[in-house]
Amino acid sequence: MPIFHITYETENYYTKPVREATLELMVLPEDSKGQKCLSFEVQNSLEADPQFSESLFGARLIRFRLPRKFCSFKLTVNAIVQKDDFNPFDITEIDPEEQKRILTDFAFRIDNYRWLSVNEFTAPVNQLLPEEVMYVSGETLFQCMLRINNWVHENIIYKVGVTTTQTKLDEILEIRAGVCQDHAHLFIASMRANGIPARYVSGYLNQGQDFTGSLAMHAWAEAFLPGTGWIGFDPSNNLLANVHYIKIGHGLDYTDCMPIKGVLIAKGNGFTEYSVKVIEQQTQ
Repeated sequence: MPIFHITYETENYYTKPVREATLELMVLPEDSKGQKCLSFEVQNSLEADPQFSESLFGARLIRFRLPRKFCSFKLTVNAIVQKDDFNPFDITEIDPEEQKRILTDFAFRIDNYRWLSVNEFTAPVNQLLPEEVMYVSGETLFQCMLRINNWVHENIIYKVGVTTTQTKLDEILEIRAGVCQDHAHLFIASMRANGIPARYVSGYLNQGQDFTGSLAMHAWAEAFLPGTGWIGFDPSNNLLANVHYIKIGHGLDYTDCMPIKGVLIAKGNGFTEYSVKVIEQQTQ
């Protein structure tokens, strides 16, 4: 069982003193099937007491209320996570007709309506999705998912600086470039357009494996395969999520998984720097 030591650091600078602030961070690894957060420690430069809660979809949240003036705020989170090793291709693909029946069942669609809904991050507004991301007759559902994962990887160039956290799907399809969150949004859009529930995932990557996007927090997607359940797909690396993927949480899109957000009472500008370090400690 691989064990990972994760260090997340963020420092926020402000040109004028912040009089008061409320911050919320979504950076702690979750406890879920095959993943256990053995311990975590939270430290900050203002020695403020953290409060802990959960997001709408169960991710751990750290909250701070900072009532006194400050010009900088540094936060360090250390976590130790144990992962179960597994084969992501070990799936159970049931009869295609049964898959279709499940996906079109009214009760199933009601239960999964969140993961089938779309917005400007998960559906283009001014154009259609490419034909290449639609289901092809004769392929299995899992083959369809793998093909679309590969298509996004091959046709949306991984390029830092051409998009922002607010870039919508229309622009991604136009410029054919972006980063992990853009890849995830397009994959999710493709799944939902095919009637397959899909969700956005935020997490960390094992930096010893030379993955694209491992030097920062990473984004991938999960799609629901009838007979197996939720499977992680990473178009940025053209991989299925495996033991080297450490999940923080999931949501409808990036806005549900923002690493930091908050409300500040201040007049100046703010700047943020952050770093991520993921080290595989040992194998038991």
